[in-house]
Amino acid sequence: VLGGGRGTFNGGVDGAVRGRVILERGSEINVSGKKGEITMANGVNTQISRGAGSVSINTADGFVVAGTLVANRPDESVAGGQFYASVSREGKTDEFGSSLGGMAYPDVAERRIDVLAKADDITDNLKQGYGRGVIGADTLNGSGFDRVHLRADQAIGLTDGASIQAADRQPAMRSVTLNTRAIDVSGSGQRLVQASHVALGDVDLKGLQGGNAVVETASASGTSDLRVNAGLIEVHGHSAIRGAQSTTLDATLSATHQVGSRRDGEIRFVGRALSSGEQNKLTGKLNFENDLTLRAGQVYATTLSEFKVEGRADQSSLSIEAPAKGSTSQTPLSALAKLTLQAHDVVVKGVVRQPFGAITIRSTEGVPHLVDGSELSVSGDGVKVPVGSMVNKTQWVYKTDGIAAGQAVDTSVQTVSILNGQSIDKGILVEGKGLKIDSQSNLLAQAGGDLLTWEFQAGVGGSQDALAQPNVYAVLPGYTYDFAPHDTEILNS
Repeated sequence: VLGGGRGTFNGGVDGAVRGRVILERGSEINVSGKKGEITMANGVNTQISRGAGSVSINTADGFVVAGTLVANRPDESVAGGQFYASVSREGKTDEFGSSLGGMAYPDVAERRIDVLAKADDITDNLKQGYGRGVIGADTLNGSGFDRVHLRADQAIGLTDGASIQAADRQPAMRSVTLNTRAIDVSGSGQRLVQASHVALGDVDLKGLQGGNAVVETASASGTSDLRVNAGLIEVHGHSAIRGAQSTTLDATLSATHQVGSRRDGEIRFVGRALSSGEQNKLTGKLNFENDLTLRAGQVYATTLSEFKVEGRADQSSLSIEAPAKGSTSQTPLSALAKLTLQAHDVVVKGVVRQPFGAITIRSTEGVPHLVDGSELSVSGDGVKVPVGSMVNKTQWVYKTDGIAAGQAVDTSVQTVSILNGQSIDKGILVEGKGLKIDSQSNLLAQAGGDLLTWEFQAGVGGSQDALAQPNVYAVLPGYTYDFAPHDTEILNS
């Protein structure tokens, strides 16, 4: 029994393929899964199911999906389909490819993807011009895809009435990634993004000429409400929210997709290695205006990330909240990170934990308020966190682009950070025009826990590291969260 196949359009080696992809009305791409029965040797019939396939679009110049996509799974035992669309120059300028025909392609201000409410809203005018991808939310929501990844150099827009969540009678979405430097919400009303896992921001975009220099994207005010519901929300790199009157990142979605019932959900802020001179540093920033609410069992930055959530100085409110019935989150496996939460007004009602790290709460013009039941913690709390590796038992290093299996770490490359002797800037700083701390709020900075590192050395126990190979995973005793911890070095290895 064969499952759904792959439909790949403009599949280049580096993804930066010239030309636009147009799927016209009346066209159909079907990558649905299948099931069937086979008769075993003992005469018993056994049902075999295979999941749905994938549809991928890679282009530097834009796409239009006005046709029909189908990626249904045959039953609940297998996965639905995957949809991936990227509009990116992959670090090149608009001159690339001009040598082929002697002419440069038109330069455009933004490479972006716009999600419309319905595919029927795609007009002939929207099919014109370079640098823009267009697709209907009803296509994403109703086709059976349970994993959606949209990627654009500058922006992803959710227009009037456009939300990304599984339609009725479709399986709940497992993952949605909006991989871009700005999320635009235009018009009025609410936009909803809902999946078990949601990733926002600059996950892996490249800068011009192949570099990864920091691109600061300004926020912008508006009249829409953006809401993200998930069990895990990750915010990557440097990005901004534009056009929202209020934004809510709500990590209380249960495994059965009930909003508000999960008590151990996480909002993680994940730094990226960016500028060529500091490829060994993981930094990130989320810019916003008006109101931002972070609701989760806990909020934190991942290992060695320096991340800032910043609201416009004269027009912003930031609220950190716990689930309605309180948090049950365990102390995260994160270390040596710094998280700054800054806005005109900041209210902490929930849990912010940064083990072996630093937390800054900054109210630029107001009085920060730590409410009864809130928690700010930089305590290790007894956890053992893996951080980096050893080289010849003498150097403690962290390599942001990962460690290749079987290869020694070259400590001279720009992606390596030497951790030997690095001070641990452990502390909590709360700043503002004043300070309001309720009597039952919690500030925790006690000792406890360990940082662990590792090194494989060939010897009588073996000449090859059996753990340094694909599809080998660690079992963490006592770890109860649905999602694996995040570590940039481990993830890239």
